[in-house]
Amino acid sequence: MAPKKDWQSSMPENVEDEERLLPSDVAQPAAKAPATSRSFLAWAIVLLFLTFSLISNIILIRVPSLDRVCADYTSQYSSPMLDEVDIRYSTVQFDGTFMNLSIYAQPPGSGVDEAWLALGTNYRQVIVPENRAKAAGLSPGQNLLRQSSHWYYEHYKEQGEGAFVNDEEIVLIHYGKFDPDPTA
Repeated sequence: MAPKKDWQSSMPENVEDEERLLPSDVAQPAAKAPATSRSFLAWAIVLLFLTFSLISNIILIRVPSLDRVCADYTSQYSSPMLDEVDIRYSTVQFDGTFMNLSIYAQPPGSGVDEAWLALGTNYRQVIVPENRAKAAGLSPGQNLLRQSSHWYYEHYKEQGEGAFVNDEEIVLIHYGKFDPDPTA
């Protein structure tokens, strides 16, 4: 019986143990970085990106004043006052009964006139440029509308102040109820 040959005995004897298909500098796999350093680098990049995003948002996105946003939203016109005055809203309990009239809704009298004057209805120092007044929907005669109403006209006509120093025709022109040239 012939002796059994194992795989080692079938190899030629002159094959060196170190013989390889590729040179030794290429055949060796590159040394891998430890997994912890790769993980740290990935987390550092993510953290850097998030920090940059947060700082960019803080700088570039400014939260506007909610009072200003509300004033802009609830104004029908772009009031010049909104650019000049810092408006603040607060909650006020309102008594909406018809028997307790505010000073502005009472019959004509010196107290009512003083209250309207305190609102600035006769301020001459404030000049609004014409283009801004039109954009704001300003009408120079809001107080005159109140004074010229059916109920209050006689009272203010007797006082003879403001627009009422003029003839009735001029007052009606101011009021917008009289056209001096009906053919035009």
